[in-house]
Amino acid sequence: MKDIRFLPASALSFQKTVYNDDHLFDGDKVNCFCAAPDGRLYVGAGFGLFFFDGEVFVKYVDILTSVTSVCCDGDTVYAASGKSVYIVRNDLQIGRLKMDDAVTALHRDAEYGVVLATSKELYKIVDDKIEPLQRVGAVDRIISPHTDAPSVTSYANTGDGTVLVGTREGLFMFTPEGTYLFGKETLPDQKVNDVFVADDRKEIWVATDLGICRLQFDSSI
Repeated sequence: MKDIRFLPASALSFQKTVYNDDHLFDGDKVNCFCAAPDGRLYVGAGFGLFFFDGEVFVKYVDILTSVTSVCCDGDTVYAASGKSVYIVRNDLQIGRLKMDDAVTALHRDAEYGVVLATSKELYKIVDDKIEPLQRVGAVDRIISPHTDAPSVTSYANTGDGTVLVGTREGLFMFTPEGTYLFGKETLPDQKVNDVFVADDRKEIWVATDLGICRLQFDSSI
């Protein structure tokens, strides 16, 4: 990437909103995003699971531990924390799945449904129960394609020629016009943990170690 000339994020037209100390996160690490079919945005953070009501983030009081991965499946939200997966439906925690090993990722797969990865195995969640995922060949497609690049933490494709890559050094936006870098001048922290693009492609949500940054653009990116 040393041969790429990065353009400053200030060259783009956008509005920035930061959610951290004044929005329940208390400067806490924000790990992940997930959007439900109805558009509600869920956030996993160091102190639990939140959802965005359009103005502020609301915390689920039943989940007080660090949420490291979130997955939405219809009206159900699965939140991974340590060796557990919490099940939330209709804004109520209805169950908790316990694993022998730490849960490293949750993913909604078109073929297998909700897939759960631990440090040792892959599983699928069926009717709120855990089943082994027998198709070992699914690993390459489900697990992040960036495992060979530890500095890369997240990835999003707008479907219209723009690709977003979150790293420990900032957020990179690859566009047909050039590559833009969103670093510590724009984000609350340059260590990006996840990135989410809204359906209208006019908003980018960036999760960092020091809160969330919401970038609202004048037109679709």
